Amino acid sequence: MFYGSKSGHFRAVDRKSGDIVWERKLGSGIIGNPITWEVDGKQYVSVFAGLGGWIGLPVTAGLDMDDKYGAIGATAMAKVTGLDKVPQGGELYTFRIFDSNTGKRVASVLDK
Repeated sequence: MFYGSKSGHFRAVDRKSGDIVWERKLGSGIIGNPITWEVDGKQYVSVFAGLGGWIGLPVTAGLDMDDKYGAIGATAMAKVTGLDKVPQGGELYTFRIFDSNTGKRVASVLDK
């Protein structure tokens, strides 16, 4: 299973134990859902990194982080969680995770 954090950590975890089995720090916070796909026996996972949505509004819109009521409280939440320190991003990351031709698991960056 894969998940990403607002701080930009993209992780694969063992679904039974919850242990992190792979991790990569990406260029920005991750708010999108990862998707896996396969081409010619090779499995990939892609995820979009870049702040957005309600929680990212103060950062992307350049709002005053000292206005705790800005964007209906989103500025206070963004400031408390440190989102004003996270780069805005806007990149698609793709990793190859399995090659059925060799039977090997891999984790190499293909594109960003």
